[in-house]
Amino acid sequence: MIAAVAAVLVVVPAVVLLLGERGPRAVEPEPIDGVVEFAGTTGRPVPGHVEYAQTPPVGGDFSRSPIACGVHTREVSPERAVATLARGAVWVTFDPDLPEADLAVLQALAPRHDFLLASPMPGLPSAVVASAWGLQLQLDDTSDERLEAFLDAYQQGPQALIPAERCTQP
Repeated sequence: MIAAVAAVLVVVPAVVLLLGERGPRAVEPEPIDGVVEFAGTTGRPVPGHVEYAQTPPVGGDFSRSPIACGVHTREVSPERAVATLARGAVWVTFDPDLPEADLAVLQALAPRHDFLLASPMPGLPSAVVASAWGLQLQLDDTSDERLEAFLDAYQQGPQALIPAERCTQP
């Protein structure tokens, strides 16, 4: 009986600590200069193509199949990327002609940010755009310190529609 009580006293706090570190945060992050909020962003899983109000999208209807996080070198389906946003990812889109040094920064960020999805997208309003559900930050390059602040603040943040413990893997 004593061993069972001791095990509960050790195991329960450890599980709570681990879940607290992995799960979505309920605390609102500190404001980041330049972040634009798109209020009332709703979404639901739908089949087929979706027209979005923003480029890149920050929410709306989405595919039932999210895309795996990581740095992609080819364009990804916006519907699948928005499904990943709904699950707490930050989607960093970048100009297809982004310099290799900037792409290397994204590659270096990926291991530290499990919910980072990055992919090229033509026709962006700036060279790099970081998007979370209902939020967006336009940047000139990946060396801007606000990029990592955005990742820290919004990956698995309170804005996520469908909190997930991990980003979909291929």
